Amino acid sequence: MANQYFVRAKGGPEAGPMAGNDVRALVRSGELTGSDLIRKDTSASWMTIESVPQLAADLPKAAPAPPDELGMHEVVAPPPMGSTATFSSPTDVQANKAMAIIGYILPFLFFIPLVTDAKTSPFARFHANQQLVYLILYFCATLFSGALMIIFIGWCLYAIVVVASLAHMIQGIVNAASGKMTPLLLIGAIKIIK
Repeated sequence: MANQYFVRAKGGPEAGPMAGNDVRALVRSGELTGSDLIRKDTSASWMTIESVPQLAADLPKAAPAPPDELGMHEVVAPPPMGSTATFSSPTDVQANKAMAIIGYILPFLFFIPLVTDAKTSPFARFHANQQLVYLILYFCATLFSGALMIIFIGWCLYAIVVVASLAHMIQGIVNAASGKMTPLLLIGAIKIIK
């Protein structure tokens, strides 16, 4: 006797038993997707359809984006001429956006993306570098202006350091929140983390 199978689509009730050819027909028609479940009638464990090679081959392929009137497909726009901005994938940006924003608020946490799963993320590494440069520069500038506070110029320099620090923090947060990899003004070209 041929194997019989049970299927469960989108968490619904199980259907079956049915023959393998019937299951393949449901997969080909799109009634069952790769994330739907299947099991043999002799087994209690479920598998996804996409994890069964014979069924995965029958899954409908995603259609490419339709070309426009000139036959061109949609692509990510290149950076503007003369721009130093770089790009990362949308999934990379979404996965690491919160970490990048927090790093500008608390720049001493710049290293967290480098010791987590985000260490291979271009987006996280870019913003970790920006945060490290920001941290080093403003730490040194604060110490320098603090040492000069015995004379009036130190107080003026300290005020400039505070305003510039806030401006860079806001620029970094806005860039990270909007998914951009744009260097910070004046200090962003410094690369410490490659």
